[in-house]
Amino acid sequence: MKRFSIQVLVRLCSAGKNSYRVALATVLTVAMVQQTSPVVALAQTSASPALAAPPNFSLVGLALNESLRINVVAPAAQPGFPPSPCSAALSFLDANGNSVGANSSVNLNPGQSASFDLNANALLQRFGQRVEVRPIAVTYPPNPCIVSSEVFDNFTAFTTLVVPGTPVLVAPGPTEVPPGPSEFAMQGLALGQVLRLNIVAYPLNPAYPPDPCLASLGFADRNGNAVGPATTLSLNPGQSASLDLNSSVVITSLGSSSFALFGQHAEVRPVVTLLPTATANACQASAEVFDTFTGRTWSYVTPGPAE
Repeated sequence: MKRFSIQVLVRLCSAGKNSYRVALATVLTVAMVQQTSPVVALAQTSASPALAAPPNFSLVGLALNESLRINVVAPAAQPGFPPSPCSAALSFLDANGNSVGANSSVNLNPGQSASFDLNANALLQRFGQRVEVRPIAVTYPPNPCIVSSEVFDNFTAFTTLVVPGTPVLVAPGPTEVPPGPSEFAMQGLALGQVLRLNIVAYPLNPAYPPDPCLASLGFADRNGNAVGPATTLSLNPGQSASLDLNSSVVITSLGSSSFALFGQHAEVRPVVTLLPTATANACQASAEVFDTFTGRTWSYVTPGPAE
């Protein structure tokens, strides 16, 4: 997140934007640098929707009888500082960037919290189906809101998945020195599971240029060799795409058997490479493991930070 914020500010300054845009980028830079997990999103000092902080989650897979919840907390008042509220606009988008379900706005006093749910049963009709949804939490000043997301089972109410905030990957400009890559850790796969790699073009936001996302997606085995499908995608702001790797492909390639067996396990690493472009290139990526029988997600990860 540090790299994204600094690069955005540099691009705005070098492009000769007016002082208002530079000041706005500076405020948002401070907010993004201070983000931790759970995600804290801080916006400009006016509660105008045009100045709201960007979304902070990637796609999340849901199955029948599951719900996706966005949680918002107003930090408690600190000694020596006047108490200030936390306001946020909450919604959900599908894989095409279209709104799904209802929208909600919350205004919280310090120490208060609120939640907003999307029931997957409103989007799915039968067992085994699956849908990708993106939680959106746009927060307003003066206080930052602590935002998190989770998936829970409608019958037991058990939380089955905690969804972390998604860092923004930005390719270096022509005069910038590229930092170390932001990479995924290894993910374990068993028979009947699929590893899905999601990529989202950073959505339109008045505080930032409308950046596309141009990236190559693939998977690597424990030796770093490419395995399974690979593709190159060009997405407009707000668009998304996914690439799937079936566990049977990996298990048979790593084992001595010509077919996958129950109880076998393979480690795979999702790989995202941002490609050089003439303009800014900003993407958000996530990876999830789900089973093909129920459609439920068993694990969800985002790339590690680039330092």
